[in-house]
Amino acid sequence: MSIASPLRALFFLLACWLACQPLVSMSAPRVLKIAFSDSKLPYSSSSCRCGVEYDLLKQMIQDMGYKLEPVFVPNKRTLLLLESGAVDGISNVKKGGATLPGYTSKAYIRYQNVAITLASSKLLIGSLADLGQHRVAAFQNAHINLGDAFARSVASNPNYQEVSPQILQNHLLYGHHTDVVISDLYIFRASNPIASKQVDVTQPLAIYYLFPSTNYSVQFKDQAIRDQFDAQLERVRYLPLYESLTRKYLVPLGYQGPPGLMPEWLAPPVLPATPATPKKTR
Repeated sequence: MSIASPLRALFFLLACWLACQPLVSMSAPRVLKIAFSDSKLPYSSSSCRCGVEYDLLKQMIQDMGYKLEPVFVPNKRTLLLLESGAVDGISNVKKGGATLPGYTSKAYIRYQNVAITLASSKLLIGSLADLGQHRVAAFQNAHINLGDAFARSVASNPNYQEVSPQILQNHLLYGHHTDVVISDLYIFRASNPIASKQVDVTQPLAIYYLFPSTNYSVQFKDQAIRDQFDAQLERVRYLPLYESLTRKYLVPLGYQGPPGLMPEWLAPPVLPATPATPKKTR
């Protein structure tokens, strides 16, 4: 047997392998870059690449046939990344809020923002107007996401600030450097174990429900992808994904009740009861 025969076989196999390469690359899922807040457990965190929103969007994007590439940045930078075209979408956008380029999805998650004070301060926060006379520390973009009434209530308050990362709110409140914190209740609670290294987080709190729950969407650069995402949301509403994420992330923080993350519009419709089949009588 000549040496040429094995060489021909080797070249044939190499040619076959090279011919298959375009097919392999074409079949690889397209990457979608989505910007998340970098330090906002239980919703998203760069330290663990985990959280309610991260897990939810990762699963949905995967089911759409894409691969998620997360970009973790402070809240304000997510807007800049979208405007510059550096990402395919950003999480945590309130429909009807800031004017942004691209296409807004239907709401995929809801937060419960509250006003939090130390019980020892004996403050009474009965309305948004009461915030104007106190030191207030809110999350970044709160003046956009919490509505016009809130924005007006803090606009002329020289002691109002928006901070990032949100664990600074825990330090400010427990350290008596602010009177009121505006935060999602579960973000505040999730930050306590880390904040406890510097401040006393066992101090009793008073919680004021001044805000309705806030629904958030994804802002996409591409309309077709937005439409795919909305279609996927319709499918997810019938799956136990929200329920499992509530058990995993919110129940350990004291949540009790039905899935606490699902926007109201996504709640599966109540099907009419099936009429009982009449029993046959002899």
